[in-house]
Order: sequence, then C-alpha cells, then structure tokens
Amino acid sequence: MFYDKRKGIVIFTILVTVALLNSFFITPLTISDSDFSTYIIVPLMLLPLLALFTLKERIIPDVRKRDLLTGAAVFALLVLITIYLRVNLSYLFTSLHIDMLLFPMMIAALAIPLFGVRNISRFKVLSVYALFASPVVLLWLSSVNSGFVIGNTLVIYGIVGHIFHNVGYTAPITITANSYSVGIGSTCVGIGVLVGIVMFLVPVAYLYDGRLSRKALWVASGFALVLGLNILRMLGIAIAWFAYGPSNAILTIHLFAGVLLFYLSIIIMLLLSGRFGLRFPAEGKGGKARIRMGGVYKAGIALAIAFTIIYFMLSSDYPSVSIISPLVLYNQVGFNASNINPVSGAAVNQSGLGEVAIQNNEENNLYIELTNSTFNASAPIAMLVMPKSSGETAALLRNSTLLGSMTFLGNAGNVQTVYMVASAGRSLLLYAETIPYVFPNGTSTVASIYAVLPANRTSSGIRCYQSYDVPYTALINALNPDAYNATANSRIIGAYCIVRRLVSR
Repeated sequence: MFYDKRKGIVIFTILVTVALLNSFFITPLTISDSDFSTYIIVPLMLLPLLALFTLKERIIPDVRKRDLLTGAAVFALLVLITIYLRVNLSYLFTSLHIDMLLFPMMIAALAIPLFGVRNISRFKVLSVYALFASPVVLLWLSSVNSGFVIGNTLVIYGIVGHIFHNVGYTAPITITANSYSVGIGSTCVGIGVLVGIVMFLVPVAYLYDGRLSRKALWVASGFALVLGLNILRMLGIAIAWFAYGPSNAILTIHLFAGVLLFYLSIIIMLLLSGRFGLRFPAEGKGGKARIRMGGVYKAGIALAIAFTIIYFMLSSDYPSVSIISPLVLYNQVGFNASNINPVSGAAVNQSGLGEVAIQNNEENNLYIELTNSTFNASAPIAMLVMPKSSGETAALLRNSTLLGSMTFLGNAGNVQTVYMVASAGRSLLLYAETIPYVFPNGTSTVASIYAVLPANRTSSGIRCYQSYDVPYTALINALNPDAYNATANSRIIGAYCIVRRLVSR
C-alpha cells in the first residue's frame, strides 16, 4: 500500500471537518444584517474546502518518528491552553470563539504527523484563515459601524434628492420625502455581508493560479460589487417607500434582497475571474510522489485520528452552551443592582425557600437571604450580587481558612468555583460565579454572584450531573486533591447543586 499527498490531504480534510463540527453547531447559519459578527459562518464552512485546496501545494510527505513526537507535543499544548482559557475566560471562550484562535495549533497537530514538519509551511494560509472564524479578529469594526451607516445614509440622501422634491435629512440616519420617513439602519447596510463576501472569495483566490496582485484586485472588486449592489438595494427600497408609501411587500423585498445579492455577487465574481488573469490550477508538484505505507506513516495517521477524536470530545459540550453575541458583550453598560434579578422565582417556589432581598443602593449591591426548614433564619443561604470585581473573592476568603475547593464548567459554558472554608469557628461553603446579564435592548452588564451556605446544613448526598460538564470538570480538577477528598467533594458538590437551581441564566 502506498501513501501520497492526495491520500494525506483527503484524510487531513476529513479530520479538519470533524474537528470543526461542534464549533459549527454553535454558530448561526445566516449572516445577520444587524450583527456583523455572524460572518464567521463563512470561514467556518469554507475551512474544510480550503484544507482540500492545499492539494495545489508542493507537498511530498516526509514523516519521521520525531515528527510524531512533535505533533503530540503540539496537541498536548493545545489541550492545556484550551483548558486554561476555558477556566479563565468562562463564557467568553465560546461566545468569542476563542477555539478558532487556537485552531491553527490543531491544524499543525494534524499536518505534522500526516506530512512531517518540513511541510508545515504549506498550511500557513489555512492557519491564518482559521483565525477569522473568531469574531475577535474583526471586532474593531463595531467601532466604525455607526460611521459606515451614516456614510451610506448620506449617499442615499444625495441620490434621492435628485428624484424627489422636499427631501430632508435628519441626523444620523433618517431621510424624509413625500411625508414619509425611512431610516438607513445597520439592518440595511449589512457590513457582515461585506465581510462575508471577502471571506468567501479569499479561499477561491487561493485555489486559482495567478499573480497575488490580481487575486487581491479580484477580492477587492468582489467587495466593491457587494457594496455597490447593496447601495442599489437601499436606493430602490427608499424610492419605492417614498413613491408608494410603506407596505409589507417592500419590507419583504428588503428582507430577502440582501441574501440574493450576496449569491449574485459570488456568481458574477466567479464568472469574471478569467478577466483578472486567474485560472483553475493544475495539481501542485509532488502530487505523484508515492511512498510505501510504512509503520511511521500508519502511526501518523492513527495519531491524527486520535487527536481529532480527543478534540471533538473536548468540544462536545459546545452545543449546550449559552452563546452571547460579541456585539452585545462589547456594548456594556454599568451594573445596576435594581435591574438585576439573579434568583429564579420558579426555582425558589419549587424549593420551598422564602426570600428576603435587601438592596444596598450606596454600594450598588444586592443582598438576598433564602430560608426554609433546613436553612433557617439563623443559618440562611446568603447571596450577594455585585459589579464584577477581580479582588472580591480573595476579600471574602481573607479571614477564613481554606479547607478545599472545586471548579465546575457549567452546561451553559460558565465557570463556577465552590470553596469550603472555616470562618469564626464555623464551616461554610462559598459559591462564586461571574455572569453576563443581557438586557432586551441589546446591551449587557457583568455581575459577580456569591452564595454562602452553612456546611453542616448542606446535604452531602445531592448530585446534579446534568448541571455541569462532568468530563471537563474532571479535567479541570485533575490535579486538585480536593476532588479526591470524599468529605469535601460531597459537600462542595451539594452546595454547587443547590445554588445552581437559584441562579438564573
């Protein structure tokens, strides 16, 4: 049996596709006009195709035993960094798709045992492209989006002024004519579609043969085409709106025209590629070099498959996490305790807990006492909701003796820590979590939530495995001796399960 570049690339493409599945499942399948960060679905979908396009590269597999060790070392480092960042970034890890910022390491971990270290440079385009599947790379566009919207509004206003009389402009985005008004908002401009067309054309440009300058011009022309067609879309809607008045038909056309123009632009640019001196490539050199499938190559394939299975399992909780738009996280407002309701009324009623809430307006904190037959007035569950503070947990633990702790990765993607402490002659359990609180108007704030429970009243028999990712939590606590202490472990898990029923998402 022989091994060559073509077999290796097919295997590589399949493994890349499997590794991306869980990230794909948590990504919206359409590009939203109002949330440009949704463009990331395009690079996510095209990454496997771009992996297949590396067939054009000059690759002659050259795998040696030390390459297997190098690939294993890269993958081990990727796993450690992923665990570390998931704990430290909590909900930000999945909402910002930090996994895709790390994906170049996964590409290297697969490519090295399949093709050898000497060929790793052949995958640099794929690695750089993977970074754009994280909205973090282009999040800065949110700061220029309003200016872009205003610029488009002024363009439409200037053109409409030559068609209708008594046209008026009200800053920043409103145009009036014939007693009708139309707002050119972010849902009209669709900056995500503009980014999406670039993300689509880049892999195709990579596949084509031609000078780099001609490829860049082709991609830039695709961007300009979408921009121009989008202006025509807005202009057509504005003219119809002012001429015939608002109607559901116009709104329907507005809703679907953006998607149609996106696909039309792709077709036009593919048809015009020859005019830019781009042509479909012949197979890259090295494609016919065949190597006998020895033990090292078989081991490399087996290792790459094993890496993919492990990576898939590490990300298997992604479909259950709560994803928050990066734009909502970016659009933060100040914490206000009067607007926060961290306790689910249904959970409180079902648990038979009485609630006494005290808001401290001066410190902008919310203090809540919860009682029932077990946690009475002299030993209640005490909850504190406050603005995020990096030093608050340390302050709460300062005058206590730490008896143990465990960190949990909740099913929603948030990280929680429960500490068992001795304070003033009593044994207490402290639950700590930082969560984003999203408001209906598209803004958010960040709240730190703490809960204190008396350890002697917290049942050690409570279990709630459905509330957190058990395998990942085990990995996080693998080097934590408290995870293996039956007494501390049972009390900590009991406290965790009780509070998890109270904290709303």
